Amino acid sequence: MSIKLILIQQVSQKTIMKKIQQLSLLIVIVILITACGSPQVGSVADMSDYEGLDDKETQVFIVSDVKDFLQRLDNKETFVAYFGFANCPWCNDAISVLNAEAKKKQINIYYINTRPNRWVKANSGIPDYDLLLKKVGQFLGKNEEGNAYLYVPFVFFIKDGDVIFAHQGTVDGYEPEFIPFSDELKEQLKEKYLQGFSLLS
Repeated sequence: MSIKLILIQQVSQKTIMKKIQQLSLLIVIVILITACGSPQVGSVADMSDYEGLDDKETQVFIVSDVKDFLQRLDNKETFVAYFGFANCPWCNDAISVLNAEAKKKQINIYYINTRPNRWVKANSGIPDYDLLLKKVGQFLGKNEEGNAYLYVPFVFFIKDGDVIFAHQGTVDGYEPEFIPFSDELKEQLKEKYLQGFSLLS
């Protein structure tokens, strides 16, 4: 084998190794950025993207996820959990009503963001969705195929680890693109939430 060919092979191997190292570094950086960008379970939730939340300064939402939610059920805790996301019009209409009533009751709400990152395009895409269905699927709505599906906003009221009240959506017949969320509709939704809160004590 000629010296020239050996040198070319060595240069090619070094180039390949350098590319592999660069790719590995890039993967590590992406993982770190993703991990650092994720809010910590148990911390105060950043609700600034919710245009419908009137009082962002004294909101009651705590970061949670499906694993944390299920663990609280297994631990027989009493708590309220809200599933939703900031770009959902129904969620934006519901959030201020829920926040106001929870503040009056001095209760924190565990917030499970169903769009935790840009790669999750559907509620069913959240991590551990299958475990959620197994545990609380009987309380969820049905999709077109007749299967349990998490439609949002969804609020669970849990006492001693049992779901004692659950509310999906806002109020019957409300469509944000056609009807403004009037004080009358807010009052109807408030009554639903108050029903759930009243069962916690």
